[in-house]
Amino acid sequence: MPRHAADDRVKLLHGPYRAPRLRVGDRATCLLRDCDVVVTSWSDAPIPWPRCRALDSGGGGSGLLLAGDLGEAVRRESAAAVRHWWAVSALQVWKWRKVLGVRRMENDGSRRLTLAASAWISSGLMLAPDCSAPWATTPSVGQARFSKKFARSAGGFRTGG
Repeated sequence: MPRHAADDRVKLLHGPYRAPRLRVGDRATCLLRDCDVVVTSWSDAPIPWPRCRALDSGGGGSGLLLAGDLGEAVRRESAAAVRHWWAVSALQVWKWRKVLGVRRMENDGSRRLTLAASAWISSGLMLAPDCSAPWATTPSVGQARFSKKFARSAGGFRTGG
């Protein structure tokens, strides 16, 4: 995609999002953990958010509190935007979406990015400057690996009868 479009990928469509008014030691209910949790610290993300752990866990790891505006953001924004603004991994966003029942194209943010990518690809911008398709002459990494593996296992390529 064009360089200027990279910033557009993380644009929040429905913000601003505000963190819950909690302090370290406060209790809350986390939608991901489906239980009561205690706030252990705050994240150092562009949108700071409380980190928590389950009350009955007796220690262990902590993660962001899935509640309030973060739950709304996961339901409405693109995964790229959530990853950027809350500084989490793609796997974490996937887990949140799974718990909240959000499907791939169900929210405005993901739908907007998918449609923009489709338009960009269909516009022909993916071709090389000389309008030749680079993949037509250059084998992909997968094709090259397959060819080498086939050549070794079959004792080389055979032509003719």
